[in-house]
Amino acid sequence: MQISRFFKKYVENRTKSFTTKIYLTLICSIVIISFAITASFIFYLKKTQTEILINKGELLAEQLAENSRIGIFAGNKELLDAPLNSAMRQKESLAVNIVDKSGKTLTGRQKTEFPSYPESKSRSTEEIQKIMMLVDKSQKPVCLFNKNTIEFWAPVRYEMHFAPSEALFLTDNPGQAAI
Repeated sequence: MQISRFFKKYVENRTKSFTTKIYLTLICSIVIISFAITASFIFYLKKTQTEILINKGELLAEQLAENSRIGIFAGNKELLDAPLNSAMRQKESLAVNIVDKSGKTLTGRQKTEFPSYPESKSRSTEEIQKIMMLVDKSQKPVCLFNKNTIEFWAPVRYEMHFAPSEALFLTDNPGQAAI
């Protein structure tokens, strides 16, 4: 009790002086500014890291779709193993599933450190078909935000893209350029 009374008297005596009031005002404003700068810095870092994760996920989904094209069209699960393993080697990947247009999962893997990854098993065929329509419409990887995860869906394109200079090698008549 005596310590609290002593402290109370000390604070009352000190707060009466003008110097102490200026000092306390400066300290409070420095603390408030420090918290504001720290909060904005944390918000900026979170936003930047999320953007980096989205860019990396879209790139990974696009590469997986491109590399698994032959295996999907051939229906050969052994041809899908190499691209699947490559995608699973990334530290950000929790699970990778390769799904056909009808919504049937052809193959998939999940990291053993995350055995309770619920989003990979909770999609119904109707939900998958809605997502596939969205992916077909956009023709680029689609990003879906769940509670704790971000899912990336990429279309497997079967048409060939080549430059006009490459078209010379792909025509039936070697003397005529394809347009």
